[in-house]
Amino acid sequence: MAKLHYFRIYSATGIYEPNPNMDVVLLSGDQVVVRLLGCNVYASVLDEWLIAPGKSFVDLENGDKKRLQLRRNSCLAHSSSHATIYVNASVPLANVDLQSIKNSEGAVLDKLPHKSIAATAFGSVTTAISLSRFKNISRNYDLILDGYYAFDEKSGGFQKLFPNNFSDSYTATKITDEEILKVTALAEALCQDGELRSVVDLFSDALTPHESGHLHAFIAAWTGLEMFIAKQFKELQSSVEISIKGYPAHKVFSERMLDVMKDKYRLLDKFVALSNYYNEVDADDDISLFKNLKRVRDDFFHSMEGDIDSLPLDKTRELLEKYLKLYMGRDKRAG
Repeated sequence: MAKLHYFRIYSATGIYEPNPNMDVVLLSGDQVVVRLLGCNVYASVLDEWLIAPGKSFVDLENGDKKRLQLRRNSCLAHSSSHATIYVNASVPLANVDLQSIKNSEGAVLDKLPHKSIAATAFGSVTTAISLSRFKNISRNYDLILDGYYAFDEKSGGFQKLFPNNFSDSYTATKITDEEILKVTALAEALCQDGELRSVVDLFSDALTPHESGHLHAFIAAWTGLEMFIAKQFKELQSSVEISIKGYPAHKVFSERMLDVMKDKYRLLDKFVALSNYYNEVDADDDISLFKNLKRVRDDFFHSMEGDIDSLPLDKTRELLEKYLKLYMGRDKRAG
């Protein structure tokens, strides 16, 4: 069957020195597969894209080798110490309405659903990885290469369409078998969690600052945190109670106060309630951090002045990640 594929390859900067022959499927569906690769497997995948399926760099003539050497080396450099994440979304070519994606300059492949399918899968997996590992590990995923290609499994026919690439590098540690098992379970749970879909998508956007820019990544992290707080507070609002000197207030008074307050809770109030709900021992630190993050965010967007790269992306991601972990643990979907 002939299929139209779209792939994205990322350097997983937080996963250091994986087994060179690692090839683990972290998420698999009818239209998408996400694999975690070591450098040897990544090199094979890269060669198939640069050359053709079943071919490797050593099969090339000297002239072709020279032509592709620089590009190949540039792509491989990002996997020398890190794992790579390979996302491949595909749709049968027979299901693609080529006329609907054409304009005066030819086919506009971005109108196809492939990128959206790949982004959803990538978001589920990267969020699962972050929630399964130590908080100090790099959360950045640098895009190395993406592109479209058509491939006919029966005839072996292969045609590249258009690619682009860019990347960077960061700190990392090795990933354990236990973490991989946790990632696969979490990725599936997150992919199926419609309630958290928008939060997961935003968290994923916050993990790729070198693709979208530091400002966009920070906005995504903050918006994801804000949305998560709002969603969670809506669920726990009915359990909020009024107390006086540590004792429950009279039902009439309590109901009246809660009715007055129901539309007046500030974002900070909601976060305080959320940290209290999870009985966090370091809730005071979290509240202090949240206040500071909100102040920096508000000051920047009210004045639109300051250094964009100084916006606290890491701290915002860490706070969202922490409460996502608490949510998944409380919800018992993480196993």
